Amino acid sequence: METTIKTRYHLPELDNYVATHCDEIRLAIIPNAENYATRNQPPLDSDVIDTFFEEEHLKFQGVIDEVQRKLQMNTSIHHVAEHKGLTEGRTREVLNRLSAVKEKQGKNAAHLHGKKPPFSRRTIRIVIIATVVLIFGDVIFNTPVFQTYGYNLAESFFLGAIFACLLGILAHFFKRITTWGKTMWQRRAIGIGLLVLLGILFYAMAAHRAQFLELQMSDDAAKPVHVSPLPFVVMSLLLFLGAVVINDFYFPSPEQREAMREYQRLTKEREALEAEFTRLKGEEAAIENEHVEVRHMNASILEYGCSLEEIIISKAHEGWALWKKTNMMHRKDNSRPRLFDIPGYQLQFKTNFHTIKKLQ
Repeated sequence: METTIKTRYHLPELDNYVATHCDEIRLAIIPNAENYATRNQPPLDSDVIDTFFEEEHLKFQGVIDEVQRKLQMNTSIHHVAEHKGLTEGRTREVLNRLSAVKEKQGKNAAHLHGKKPPFSRRTIRIVIIATVVLIFGDVIFNTPVFQTYGYNLAESFFLGAIFACLLGILAHFFKRITTWGKTMWQRRAIGIGLLVLLGILFYAMAAHRAQFLELQMSDDAAKPVHVSPLPFVVMSLLLFLGAVVINDFYFPSPEQREAMREYQRLTKEREALEAEFTRLKGEEAAIENEHVEVRHMNASILEYGCSLEEIIISKAHEGWALWKKTNMMHRKDNSRPRLFDIPGYQLQFKTNFHTIKKLQ
């Protein structure tokens, strides 16, 4: 079980002030009581303390008043009341904002209800990897073609990579390009036309590739070797069509991507609302804790002031007892005035902290 220890309000200089002045008053009581005793005062039939101890009583009252001046309990109470009003206003504002967030969370939950991601990012990665493997797997073997144009190996590989990227982009947007046609036949014509153009391009590259292979194989053979470019054309077309099919069937459609963007927007909105709700709950708790600290400080000041007043009043009672004792010891008539038989302390103190505490 966790225990919270709170520091009590305390002013060492005020403690010293009370102790010092109470001691000074005590020291002044003895000669005062002796002076009255030499004249056999108070009279034996007197029952009024004011004439003989009022001066000391007022000095003790002055110490009590100084405690009030130092601690300013009335100001502290006003501060607590004012802070309570501010706390209520701030709390009300936070609760209003919490209500607004809860309402938005309800709408967000309603929009997300039953919704799932239309596709996985893993699917996109697989499509891209498959496209790269198919396209680059073919173009990488066409690197020697660019060498026949006079480029070195690094330049040929770079040009082959650019050509592969262009083919990959074309494979990705192939179906979208065919949709430029307004009718089915127009779309088919666009698709066939693109494949024909690619076939011509592939044939030109395959011819150079076959020529490059013929030269290499002829150097090792006894007679000239003929290599047909058609297998290379067919392989390039098949690999390209494979990339087109993969992008067409597995890459998310524009509608799916739009649905994913909406799902991600709603998910991010949910996370933002949850974070805002948590932050506002923390702010509400912080406001309440701040007010609790203010009330604790006020209560601590009240307890501290009460304890000081109790000490001063106790010192006054001790002082009156000392006054009576000293007076009786030095009276010439060796008598005991009726006043000394009255129990308790007859004079009244005007307290501040005790009064407030009684009203709580």
